[in-house]
Amino acid sequence: MCHPCAAGSVRASQATGRRHDRILVVVTRPARPRRATARDVAERTGRSLSTVSLVINGKDQGRVAAQTRERILAAATELGYQLNTTASALARA
Repeated sequence: MCHPCAAGSVRASQATGRRHDRILVVVTRPARPRRATARDVAERTGRSLSTVSLVINGKDQGRVAAQTRERILAAATELGYQLNTTASALARA
């Protein structure tokens, strides 16, 4: 046994010289509601992230059925989806 506590002859607090009666106080902030993402919209509608991206960015003309487009836009509105302009700017940079 390399550590005295492992043998059971000495208590952990005596072997290490540390006290175990300290109180840890953790202060937390109220959680912010998570923003809806395109992935959330894709999961809600059962469509791929690519399809959702095409519709949200307005590049779906001739590629996505009108009914699918309406479902995606309705789900985005229902979830409160908003385009993250910071992420878009970083992607283009």
